[in-house]
Amino acid sequence: METGKSNSFKSKTFNAKLAQQYHISIQISESSLKYCVIEKSNYHIEFFKIFPSLKDIINTINNEDIVKLNFSSSNIIFENLSCTLVPQEFYSKENNKKFLNFNTEKNGIIKSDKIKNIDAFLIYSFDKKINNIIETILPQAKQQSQQSILIDLFSNMNNDKQHAYINIENNKLIITIFKENKLIFNNTFKYISAEDILYYTLFSFEQLKIDREKVEVNLFGDINDKDETFKLLYEYIRHIHIAKDEKKFIFPVESSIRSENTHYTLLHSII
Repeated sequence: METGKSNSFKSKTFNAKLAQQYHISIQISESSLKYCVIEKSNYHIEFFKIFPSLKDIINTINNEDIVKLNFSSSNIIFENLSCTLVPQEFYSKENNKKFLNFNTEKNGIIKSDKIKNIDAFLIYSFDKKINNIIETILPQAKQQSQQSILIDLFSNMNNDKQHAYINIENNKLIITIFKENKLIFNNTFKYISAEDILYYTLFSFEQLKIDREKVEVNLFGDINDKDETFKLLYEYIRHIHIAKDEKKFIFPVESSIRSENTHYTLLHSII
C-alpha cells in the first residue's frame, strides 16, 4: 500500500446514530493507525480502517470523524518497541522512568499496565503529542500496551509445557514464551525480512534453552500457511502452527478479512 493510504470496509448495518451500541478499538503506533467498530451484543465488525504508514498521524486522527462518535466503550492500544516488565513486589510508579531506562533512553510520556495474570507491571513510553490528541478525542478510553494485552490473552491459554506465541504485525515481531504456566520471556523486535523473524525466534529459543523440537509455537498476525515466512519457520521448528481462529467475531460480506488472528490484538482487546 502507498504511504498514508487507508484500507477500510463498512458493514451495510453500520449506523453512526447507533454508536452507543458499539465499541471502538484503536491501535496506534508513532507512524500507523488502525481501528474497528464492533457491535457489542454479537461481536459483529461494523467498521474497520487501517493506515499502514503515516507521516502526519496527529492530523489523520483529528480528521477521522468515526472515532469522535459517542461509543458505549472504547480502548486504545499503544504499539511500542521498548518496554520492561517489573514484578509487582518491586514496582513503584515513582521509579517508572528508571525501570524503563534499563531498556531504552527514549522517553515520551511514560505509562504502565498492571498484568493481573502474572502479578507484574509493564512499563512503556509513547509520543506525548499523539497521546494528548487521543485523550482529547476519547478521554474515557481504556489504555493499554499491545504487549500487555497479548500477555494477558496468552496467559489464559494452555501453557503447561513449553509454549511460544509469535505475533507478526506492522514490521514488529512480538515473542512471548511460557514454561510450566509461567511467563519466562516477552520481547519485541523490528524486522525487515523473513530471515530476521527466523533469526530472532531461534536466538530467543537458544538463549532460554527452549527445545525447538518440543516447543509448541502459535503464530498470530500478518501470516498464513502459504507465506514464505511460515515455510521458513516450519523448516526449523517442529511444532509450529497458525493459531486456530476462535471465531468470536462476525465479519460482514464487505470485509476482505477472513481470520480474526490477522488483527488479533485489535479485536481481542475487547474480550
